[in-house]
Amino acid sequence: VRAGAQLDAPADVAAPRAGAGTLRGRVTTAAGLPLADVLVVARPADPAARVAPRGASTDDAGRWTLPALPAGRWTV
Repeated sequence: VRAGAQLDAPADVAAPRAGAGTLRGRVTTAAGLPLADVLVVARPADPAARVAPRGASTDDAGRWTLPALPAGRWTV
């Protein structure tokens, strides 16, 4: 996912409770190497939404998880 790109893909989304889901991903270099300690932020795609942005840092393998996001469109 490019910085500022909108994420609409339903892949890798789990719903721990009704109306909520989890986004997961991996940050890598252009060569495919993982990037650790990168802050990934998801913001509601609708600027009028009354939902706070959520953030997570990548682990050593470049993986990140944002759990319990309210249903809707998010920009990562």
